[in-house]
Amino acid sequence: MSWRRDFWLLFAGSGLATVATRASVAAYPLLVLLLTGSPLLAGWVRFASMAPHLIFTLPFGVLVDRYDRRRLLVISQLGRAAAIGVFVVVVATEGPWLPVLWATVAVEGTLTVLHQRALDPAIAEIVPKEHVTWAVSRNEGVQTGATLVGQPAGGFLLGLGHAFPFVVGLAAQVVAAATILSARRPALEIAKPGVGVHDQSEAHGHTNVTIAEHVAVQSASTGRMRGVRSAVQDMAEGARWIWRDAFLRLAVTVFTSTNLLWQMLSILIIVLATSARASPAAVGLILGATGVGGVVGTMVAPQVLRHIGPVTVLRLGCWLWLGAIAIIAFATGPPMLAAGWGCVGLIAGVLDVATMTYMISFTPQELMGRATSVPATLASGLSPLSALAGGYLLELWGPAPVLIVAAVAMGGIALLATLARVPSQAR
Repeated sequence: MSWRRDFWLLFAGSGLATVATRASVAAYPLLVLLLTGSPLLAGWVRFASMAPHLIFTLPFGVLVDRYDRRRLLVISQLGRAAAIGVFVVVVATEGPWLPVLWATVAVEGTLTVLHQRALDPAIAEIVPKEHVTWAVSRNEGVQTGATLVGQPAGGFLLGLGHAFPFVVGLAAQVVAAATILSARRPALEIAKPGVGVHDQSEAHGHTNVTIAEHVAVQSASTGRMRGVRSAVQDMAEGARWIWRDAFLRLAVTVFTSTNLLWQMLSILIIVLATSARASPAAVGLILGATGVGGVVGTMVAPQVLRHIGPVTVLRLGCWLWLGAIAIIAFATGPPMLAAGWGCVGLIAGVLDVATMTYMISFTPQELMGRATSVPATLASGLSPLSALAGGYLLELWGPAPVLIVAAVAMGGIALLATLARVPSQAR
């Protein structure tokens, strides 16, 4: 059971690193606002922290398929600690803090993407397949919980002093790096040239290996060995793997589409809550309900998946999401808004665990980084645009028409998920 020790070390280190990162991401724009009084500068700082997700997610997916994932996780932690340390020194010595802050935010955002891309493949290397659901549920839960804790922690620490969030974040990143470094990295099993599909499946204890999986394993192994494949080809290979797998293709379509809706609805929730005369603190609690629901969802997901396959979970989740939108639409006050928004997060938590369990179980190790980077890129790339679109639609139409559009769109997504054909191995 030595893999459990390694998993818990990775679990603790990555969770601590996420708390530190979320705290600093929340503190940076607040600090700019406090010191300059400029919402515009604060907004640009927030943008600078988000931009690396769009730019580097796919390239880093290639990177984590070529190099030691545990080492990349440690590099991401130590790199973020170094960037924060430089900023703390500049602030303490009253140097030119604003340009250094820009650089720090960019570096920290970039290395956060590296951490996110390396984490799931690193877990897949450690955990036996029969325990994947257990491991994924805990990892998804700690990442969601870390976000819930980290964001308010950033504001709280900033209230104690301008340097507090960053000093604490520096220490946390160093401890996280040391913790992850203590976990061992097992050697990847690379497909050997000349071994047939049947031989490989028997060697790994599987009898239902698809031709697409065999091709992906062989091509990824060859690419790693000769080391001359272009990054563009490698990124395209990850996208082709998603496209060839009927369940992953459906899941990415559902998650990308619904993510557009959630970004729009998050703006709508704020509008509805403020129109109901909810205080700013109450609005924050309502928005945080989706995170609480997400943590609960990841906790109950293993029990759900013992009885229901991932395809059924995905289809049922879409219809339940439609019900959550109905709760929001008929909400008579902040408690019902929080309940509806919390249900959105709970369902998302279950679906995230189901989809990641399937991906880890059926995706070759050599493709994990690239395969997981595809949905992450779609989500990060479209989120800002959908939030902007939601604001414009609310300005033009008001809440009621936007809710109708969201419900119709969610109904269409649920119908698509129900009618889509998926092979029996995913059920």
